[in-house]
Amino acid sequence: MTHSSDESLKSSLRRGEILWVLKDEYPHLMMVPHLRRELAERLLHIPSKELFQYLAYLDEAGLLRREWGNKNPETDNPLAVGLTKNGVLLCEGCANDEGVLA
Repeated sequence: MTHSSDESLKSSLRRGEILWVLKDEYPHLMMVPHLRRELAERLLHIPSKELFQYLAYLDEAGLLRREWGNKNPETDNPLAVGLTKNGVLLCEGCANDEGVLA
C-alpha cells in the first residue's frame, strides 16, 4: 500500500467511526464537543481541523447534517451534527460510500 492509500483508508475508517457514534443518537443532533469525547473514548483523537474536514465530507455526501445555530456557516465550525437517513442506511449496510468504511 502506498502512503496516499494508507491515508485514504485511515480517513475512510475515521468517517465510519463518526457515523457509528452518531447512530446511537439518531434522529437527534450531537454537540461537537460531545462527539469529540465519544471518539476519544474509542481511542480516536482526531485533530480539530481533520474532524471538521471529515464532517464536511459526510455532510456533502448526504450522510450527516451540520448545524450552526446562530453562527455563520461560511466562517465558523458547526455546533452540532446528526445522521441523516442515508447515514443510517450506510451504517446498516443498506448503502455504501467509497469514502466511508462503516
